[in-house]
Amino acid sequence: MGPAGPTPVAWRWLKLILEEGDLEQAWPLTAPDLRRTLTRAWVDANQTHPALAGGNPTELTEALAAAVSADPLWAAFAQTQLREFQEAWSFVDLATYGAAADPRPSGPDEEGVAFIDTTGPGLIERPDGSLEVSSAAGGDVPMPGKTLLMRYYDGPPDAGVTVAIGDVENGWRVAALEYKELTGA
Repeated sequence: MGPAGPTPVAWRWLKLILEEGDLEQAWPLTAPDLRRTLTRAWVDANQTHPALAGGNPTELTEALAAAVSADPLWAAFAQTQLREFQEAWSFVDLATYGAAADPRPSGPDEEGVAFIDTTGPGLIERPDGSLEVSSAAGGDVPMPGKTLLMRYYDGPPDAGVTVAIGDVENGWRVAALEYKELTGA
């Protein structure tokens, strides 16, 4: 996966959400389609709120979904969305979680990045310090963790917005939050 793979972006996104509480910085690391889906859900859920009255829902969705939004409703949206992300991932302790090393291709230009609790059952430490699923535990051991589906964009998915992790420009973005149980298989 190397320094330009999806893991550094996925890890940075989680840290921004869970440790720093900074959706504004995590937003450009989020794929445009996911941003649009999340903002549309918020607009639809709040359509009767006076602040949205008389506005065009499609235009507001697009304005909030921009990688860098200047819309006056951004703060309200960001507060709600950040809380939802933090609640969904509340069980993750970044001090004990790590990203699994094996690539998990999901489709063209897509890869899952699995985050697992390194103190969880069924894991043994290799001589190099990495962890692996114990063969004695079997292949269907529930692993405490979740995955982020990452999508690669050849070139910035947003005009004028570049993401660099370290010194490496990276086209990977969080495309889906897959809240699924992982197994050792």
